[in-house]
Amino acid sequence: MIKTEFPWQFLPANLIAYGWHHSRMDSEFERQVGFLLIDVGVETTLNVLRSQPDNFAAVREIKKLLGKLPPGEKGSKPEVKTPNKTDDEKIGFHHLVEISKGLVQDEMEEIDWKKIEYFHNKRNKLYHDGDGVTPWISSTIEYADMALKLLRSALGVDLQPDAWVVLEPQIRTNGFNTDDGLFYSFDSMAKQISGALDELADELSVITEVIRPKYTSRKFLIAIIHIRQDLLGKEDYGDTIEIKAAVREARKQALNDLLGVDLDDFEMIDQIIGDPRYLWFHVGLKKLCGKKFDQEFDEYLSALSFIDDAPLGRIWIKNRNPDGDFVKKTVHDPAEIYNEFSILLAWIERLNQKARAHNKKIDSKTNEK
Repeated sequence: MIKTEFPWQFLPANLIAYGWHHSRMDSEFERQVGFLLIDVGVETTLNVLRSQPDNFAAVREIKKLLGKLPPGEKGSKPEVKTPNKTDDEKIGFHHLVEISKGLVQDEMEEIDWKKIEYFHNKRNKLYHDGDGVTPWISSTIEYADMALKLLRSALGVDLQPDAWVVLEPQIRTNGFNTDDGLFYSFDSMAKQISGALDELADELSVITEVIRPKYTSRKFLIAIIHIRQDLLGKEDYGDTIEIKAAVREARKQALNDLLGVDLDDFEMIDQIIGDPRYLWFHVGLKKLCGKKFDQEFDEYLSALSFIDDAPLGRIWIKNRNPDGDFVKKTVHDPAEIYNEFSILLAWIERLNQKARAHNKKIDSKTNEK
């Protein structure tokens, strides 16, 4: 939430800040919302400007527009009436702009009033007609920047070009702006990665089905679920370290018995029990990557961690230190997050290509038989 010095600055400042934030997002609907918020913020700014008690000129301009100037003045009607709610409603946006120009003409910093009215008319088409038209990104951003200037000149609120960073944490952490001025939401990034990982999981499940058929069977997956329900997380309820260790050991033994192997990496054991796809990646990546398996698998863990924490606006990077333990670090820098996002998508696509090529070999061998 934007912190303002005076109560009357609060609403227009927050409307414009939230609109500015939405105008940078990569969704058409979000940009529509942003455009509407910006326009409401602009109109609210102008209304606040002319409604301040010390703006006597504003009251005079309103009376003039309504034909209610004192008797004897040219073009006036005989009655004098202080503007009330009904009078306010009679003032259209164009008249509101004209009043505002007269009030603070010397203080305004290169504000194109004609464009503000133009964008307001666009808003009317979007809002009143409900035709779903989406403003161009450039138009939305231009209107947002104009709104920031207007807010700064008219009400003395300076949000700065990166206004989104001063919003409430739950708004701020929904994404970030890149150097090219585009906004990337964590939700959309997570969906892209999730979709790519699902595709890769399907490819690797085919490989796993050939290499280790029982690992993809329904019976096996049900057994994994039983282990998860019976043992996963139960050490949290233990009263002593010994009880927690015993539960972890039991979980390890149950999975090893099911797999017919001897795993001793508790991190990997918990991951496989939590999501059998980890096992498919374990088997499939080892087949595809050979000696590079550990590195590839760690990158996959980073990908899943990104998805888990994306709505919170942070990314967990998991790496193994020289002792073989996982080390977690939290990344907040937008450039680094975007870099990780790009690397993960490229990595997943590369593995997908390998998996598809391998599956073609499997299909060709099957057809030959």
